[in-house]
Amino acid sequence: NTFISEVTAYAHWLQKRYRTTIVADIHDPHKDNPNPPKTGRNLHVHITVPTREVTPQGMGVKLRELDDLNYSRNELNEMRQEWARAMERGFKQQGENIEFDERSYAKRGIDRIPEPKLGPAANAMHQRGLYSDRWALREKIRAENKSCLPYLQEAKVAETKLEENIRNLEKLSNQKLTGTSCLIEGTHWS
Repeated sequence: NTFISEVTAYAHWLQKRYRTTIVADIHDPHKDNPNPPKTGRNLHVHITVPTREVTPQGMGVKLRELDDLNYSRNELNEMRQEWARAMERGFKQQGENIEFDERSYAKRGIDRIPEPKLGPAANAMHQRGLYSDRWALREKIRAENKSCLPYLQEAKVAETKLEENIRNLEKLSNQKLTGTSCLIEGTHWS
């Protein structure tokens, strides 16, 4: 299975990088369901990385790169990047060219509220026609995201025009415009 081989490769990458043991728990909640939910099988993995080095004698020194807030943010980013690359390799092996971006919506410049995870209970309740707080929250967030879409598209068009104007101004500032009506020798942009 491609997913298992990529999870294994990722766990080995973590193990080598941090000199510790890695626990990877693969969840495939709908593997026996002939009619999985429309959102897919929800195949995922939970990975545990201890913050101590593991040696033949047992637990070793504290891994500051995972335990110290000043370092751990960068390390988490590295982990996310490597996971994205692992998933891209896995899909490529299956003949699919899918790009993963490990960054959050905010870091990608996407003005969108993330939707909450529903879980099997909320899905089951919804399928039976019962009310679920999680389902209601997700629908509310989806509606908010959808209502903002026209404004976001309008802002994107304005941003594109502004970037084009900036590029044009940068080109003009790099040209020698003396002797023209817009710039006199000795003046400069401020």
